[in-house]
Amino acid sequence: MDPAKCAPAVTVPMGADTRRIRAPKKVPSFRRLVYMGHVRENQGLEMGLEVFARLRRRFKDLVFEIVGEGDLRSSLERRARRLGIDRAVVWHGYQPDHRRLEEILCRGGIGLALYEPSDTTFTTWADPGKPKVYLACGLPVLITAVPAVAGEIGKARAGAVVPFERDAIVRVLSVWLKRPARIRAMRRSALALSKRYDWEHIFRKALDDTPLP
Repeated sequence: MDPAKCAPAVTVPMGADTRRIRAPKKVPSFRRLVYMGHVRENQGLEMGLEVFARLRRRFKDLVFEIVGEGDLRSSLERRARRLGIDRAVVWHGYQPDHRRLEEILCRGGIGLALYEPSDTTFTTWADPGKPKVYLACGLPVLITAVPAVAGEIGKARAGAVVPFERDAIVRVLSVWLKRPARIRAMRRSALALSKRYDWEHIFRKALDDTPLP
């Protein structure tokens, strides 16, 4: 294939409808971890439950809300019972109305995107939408260095990039949960960064950057 003979093209990132999402000025409680997405392998939900169980020993009012559905739900519910955290884990299931999904996320304090590093996970080569929705909802994002957007989140201080290791994740979240002022600062950075991923901004920039024949 001769690139010179191809039509002009630009690569654009996955975005979010940031103009519709209304993140509240004040969050009821920062001690509310949230996850949105498929309940399947490589998404880090198993790790999330292990981390949450450790944190609950120290932060008794901590809650973990999970929005999504998938093949792993039954096994993860059993794991939560074995860990003794099932009463603090809220399963919202699949939400067909994205506005309802956004309402749940906007009540949260921290968004988890603990993608598992693996040769079988397509997220390494993808641009997942989940972190963009988290940002638009004002959620500081705790993310592993699997998708490229992790670097943008870390650079903007809209969250943090962590290794896929339980103790490391627990340490970071423990610091955050003890310092609400830090979460508030990251929340402001998250909302600011989300503007870069607004669909209207993305399309306008793509049209401006597309070379004319």
